[in-house]
Formats: sequence, structure tokens, C-alpha cells
Amino acid sequence: VEFLANSLGELGSATQMALATGALLGERFELRDVADVEGLSLSTTARALDAGLTANMISRVDASLAMETTIADDLDQSIRPTYRFAHDRVQQAARGLLSDQVVAQRRMAIARRLRAAEVSGLELFDLVEHALAGRAEMIPDEQRAFAQLAFGAGAAAASSAAFDPALR
Repeated sequence: VEFLANSLGELGSATQMALATGALLGERFELRDVADVEGLSLSTTARALDAGLTANMISRVDASLAMETTIADDLDQSIRPTYRFAHDRVQQAARGLLSDQVVAQRRMAIARRLRAAEVSGLELFDLVEHALAGRAEMIPDEQRAFAQLAFGAGAAAASSAAFDPALR
């Protein structure tokens, strides 16, 4: 991980921050999500991630999509350029670029974004995970709403468990 951290250190700060935010989003992440969390345009974020592609830190999941398409700020909502880390150690090293406070801020920003999108299913579990990791940044008005979402995720998990077959 130390070697990867040094390699990441050779990239520009915009690329480092884009990769770090991508690391918080998961092994796979979308351009639009990184741009929204970072508060940057799609084109600026795409250029930052392009340096990560060149350094082989990440790869495009949707390689058939022309790169010119991803750098347009008015990108069609149906086009979702997606990236993945070359290795889990690269993701870990990218995450290590952020202080705990910045991680909490970004994780809460991700949770807020997912809440605004009214996610359900498996994404609800992601929302709760991000909210718990970023709870230091949660404002009092949000606590009840996130607690209800966490309860809903817990109820969904409990209802999907196979207790009866396990007891047989």
C-alpha cells in the first residue's frame, strides 16, 4: 500500500481527490457521483480521472463509451460512465489520502445524495452505511430521517433472513 500511496502522490491533487472520493463510493464508481460529491463539473472530474486511467490506477467499466462523451458537462442522464479500481489495494491507498474528518464529510455527502435520490433495495444499505460513517457531520434535523432509513434497512435485512430453514 505504501508504494501505491507514493504512486498516487505523484498524481495531481485533483486526481488524488477524485480517486479518494471514488474509493469511498466503492470498488466501482460513476463519474457523475464523484463530480457531485466533489462539487465539480463533469468535464473537470473526467479530466482528473483520466490521469488515474493513464496511471493504471483505475479502468473504465464501459470502455466502449467514447471518452469525449464523458467530458461533456451536459452529459445525457442515461449515460453513466463507470470506473473500477485496478486492485483493492489501490482503492485502499486512495482512501488513505483523506483525513478522518474529510472522510466523514464526504460519506455524509454521499448519504445525503442517496437520500435525495430516494434509493431502495440494496442501495438503501449503502445509504445507511455512508450515513453511519459520516454521522459526525449529520445535522440534528437529519438524525430522525436517517434513523428511520436505518430502521427500514434493518427490517429489510431481518425479513430476508432465512430463519425457518436455518432452524430445521
